[in-house]
Amino acid sequence: AKGKAKQVEAKVSEKVEDVKDGAKKIID
Repeated sequence: AKGKAKQVEAKVSEKVEDVKDGAKKIID
């Protein structure tokens, strides 16, 4: 169960980074 949570966490943080990159591109 803990391994699954870590995977989900990693995917979520990846998505957050993607969103941040997208926002930066829009701002730039």
